[in-house]
Amino acid sequence: MVKHDLSLEHLFAFIDKDRSQSISIEELTKGLQNILTSDECLALFMSIDKDGNKNLSYEELVIGCNKIHASYILFKLKQAIQGGEKSLNLSIDEVFRTVLPNADENPYMDIF
Repeated sequence: MVKHDLSLEHLFAFIDKDRSQSISIEELTKGLQNILTSDECLALFMSIDKDGNKNLSYEELVIGCNKIHASYILFKLKQAIQGGEKSLNLSIDEVFRTVLPNADENPYMDIF
């Protein structure tokens, strides 16, 4: 994950090249071409397009990114918990610092 100071609003506006207030699969693939493959973009798009209209609304992007972020945090938390004897001595704060090392600096979600 590459850290950028990019809000979801800015990300949405950057990808929505035709300013239609929705993102097509073509726009998503082009906008994320340096980050994800075409197949990964398609999988991401299909998982976020909840109403199946072949366009992502801003709300769908926010909900989808929040779910992805939550899944990532749960994965990292599971790794920290299963870290062996060392993790047994960690406080809750230490576990969360392990899972979210930059949380003190930036309490907001980093997407890309």
